[in-house]
Amino acid sequence: MRKAGLISPDPALERALLLTLGMTAGERGFSLIEALVATTIMLVGVLPIAQLIAASTKANASARANSLATLLAVTKVESLRAIEWGGAGLAPSPAGALSTNTPGYVEYLDDRGATLNGTGLVAGTPPVGTVYLRRWSVVVLPATLSAVVLQVVVKPWPDRGADAVRVTAVRTREES
Repeated sequence: MRKAGLISPDPALERALLLTLGMTAGERGFSLIEALVATTIMLVGVLPIAQLIAASTKANASARANSLATLLAVTKVESLRAIEWGGAGLAPSPAGALSTNTPGYVEYLDDRGATLNGTGLVAGTPPVGTVYLRRWSVVVLPATLSAVVLQVVVKPWPDRGADAVRVTAVRTREES
């Protein structure tokens, strides 16, 4: 007595079905266990790649923010260096100008670096849309009256634990 086939008890029907599926009589499909093992192996390989992509995306966003903050600090230093010697912008700043929002020594910037200072300011409170605080100080060197130290600090707002960027330059009277 002939044993029933894999697909159908009728041998002729089984041959026709196998030919339709493009299989020979000795071939068979994957079992559920084989499919689960293959899926598990695939996930073990793909999950670390997904974690790597997430970590690199976060690092890329942090690097972009840090690069923009550096650019904003350097831009302010260069604008302070461009002020004519003795100009109002080079007047000595009050103590603590780098750590507090001191009028005349702070700017509120959006995510592109545009100044928000003229939009709904309440004393000491950054306006809506502020992404960076840019503070600066001007200190006359005590040994001579012909040099000043310019310091600019740019930090994210609200403070998200990211490091502030600090740029320092010395401007002398002989500078052109």
